[in-house]
Amino acid sequence: QAGPKQSVYTSAHIPGPPWRTCSMDRGLVSCEWLHGELQGPGAGSVRVVDATWYLANSPFCAPEGSGGARADFEAGPRLPGAAFFDIDGVATPTPGLVHMVPSEETFAAAMASLGIEPNTRVVAYDRHGVFSAP
Repeated sequence: QAGPKQSVYTSAHIPGPPWRTCSMDRGLVSCEWLHGELQGPGAGSVRVVDATWYLANSPFCAPEGSGGARADFEAGPRLPGAAFFDIDGVATPTPGLVHMVPSEETFAAAMASLGIEPNTRVVAYDRHGVFSAP
């Protein structure tokens, strides 16, 4: 299956369920770990999100011909079962300041729309490696 070749980043240390030990002290999980988790008995508690965001005029800008992060996600390749996390769609718009933290209610609604609940283990990745996923 086509998709990112690097390690997958997860943004928080969340202990695994009792039947599975998991070392996420550094915030990175391997592709092999993710594959095992998605195939195992706790698969329903793991949600994979593509958190790609492009920063104009930088090494993290959109590739030539890109229609934007969401369009690139929809066109693929992407990790199987992944959802797209739109940081622009969830951030609180503030004049002169982009990507401000949303209210708890706004963030909770955005997470619920992605199938993420308080006990869901979230693995976020981006097309740059580890730029917008952390």
